[in-house]
Amino acid sequence: MNVTYDPAIDAAFITIGREWRPVALTCPVDGTKAGAYIHLDFDKTGRLVGIEVLAARRLLSEELLMEDGGVVQAHYDPEADTATIYLWPQLVTARKHSIAHTQPCNPAEFDGRISPLHLHFDAADQLLAIEVSDASRTLPEEFLTTTEPETVRR
Repeated sequence: MNVTYDPAIDAAFITIGREWRPVALTCPVDGTKAGAYIHLDFDKTGRLVGIEVLAARRLLSEELLMEDGGVVQAHYDPEADTATIYLWPQLVTARKHSIAHTQPCNPAEFDGRISPLHLHFDAADQLLAIEVSDASRTLPEEFLTTTEPETVRR
């Protein structure tokens, strides 16, 4: 995974997997005040390849957007075939979730070929984490090779 942040336009892009893949579908996340600024990008096979966040300073942690390297942590559980992408590292270490609401996202364009993703927000509508069920169908294969939390610096 890689995090790219452009402070001039206050936009962040999180690449899922080790390399960028062409985007075939962009799915805006609806239903929350913050959701209008979050887009999930999928490739032609329906795998999540990126997360675009506009108004990033309002929606993401300062740590993630720091010039010297934000931290994203991810964990894949092969037994349950679920993955969690933590955008606030303290959620991993403290195991304390301050989730105020969850927003599902399931692009209809893939006719049920991917399971819904769940975006977790705090009370201030900041994006905390993304949970992916049926991860082996929804995430790039290289994402699934690790079962330990992976820390990625930008």
